[in-house]
Amino acid sequence: MGLFKRVECNEEAEQPSMSAAELEQMVYATYQEKLDLAKQLDGAKARIESLEETLQEKTTKLRAAEEFARQSESERKSTASKIEPLEQSKKQLQTNLKQEKARAATLEVRIEELENASRGRMAAYRRELVEEMQRQAVCASGGWSKARVLGFLGGFLPETEEVTSYDGSFVAECDSEPEPRRSAKKA
Repeated sequence: MGLFKRVECNEEAEQPSMSAAELEQMVYATYQEKLDLAKQLDGAKARIESLEETLQEKTTKLRAAEEFARQSESERKSTASKIEPLEQSKKQLQTNLKQEKARAATLEVRIEELENASRGRMAAYRRELVEEMQRQAVCASGGWSKARVLGFLGGFLPETEEVTSYDGSFVAECDSEPEPRRSAKKA
């Protein structure tokens, strides 16, 4: 059965009011409309396929971006967990540095105090030595041998080792005091 029903009647069939040319034109227009709809359907299918491909690409990119975000977050957490002990270590080192600076400052003050005290004692020792040598020089009537000078100095400073020999010479300047010399401390 087709689209059109046949009329089976014995009665006189109604004559269509359309001519065959009009009917043919109507069939042709319907056929053209069908072809246009088929073209539109093909275009819509192509558009759907294109959109599905685009959707697939964007979905893939989105998944990659999400994976990257997860990895970045994981790395951030890992880095953050590493930073915390380093920060604590940094604070401890800063504290140690402050303590060592304070200790160094204290030692510098102590060294300065000892140097100041030592200067005063050295001046006093020098003065006593010169005075004693002047007294001894009067008593010994100026005859000072190397051994006698070394013995005198050794006797004057009992906390030092006694010097028993010396290779060199003494030059005496009677008009001026000797320049103070710095010596290394014995431990």
